[in-house]
Amino acid sequence: MRATKGPSEQQLQLRRQIEKTRRELGQTVEALVNKADVEKRVDDKVHQGASALEARGRQLKDRVTDVGHKTERTITQEPVRDVVDRAVRRLADHPVVPAGAVVAVTGWIIAQGRRR
Repeated sequence: MRATKGPSEQQLQLRRQIEKTRRELGQTVEALVNKADVEKRVDDKVHQGASALEARGRQLKDRVTDVGHKTERTITQEPVRDVVDRAVRRLADHPVVPAGAVVAVTGWIIAQGRRR
């Protein structure tokens, strides 16, 4: 009889191939489970969408705040304040002027400030 010292090289190589195949099969099964988990995928998409909306909301808020600050700075500048004061004095001198004139003048002043 022949004495065996351990597994042959061919047996070791076969075992390594089996282990590699098991790992690959496990990864494939995991990928298929993730793909089949529609609820999780939808939940992930919802969270991604919510995050994107929150980021866009912050951007818009910052932009509106910036425009507000620019408008405030423009309105408080001396030349603009003088125009408003003159308009108010004229309206006080002519009480018959409709309220629409006040709105129109204010809108024009704000529009001028935005163009700069």
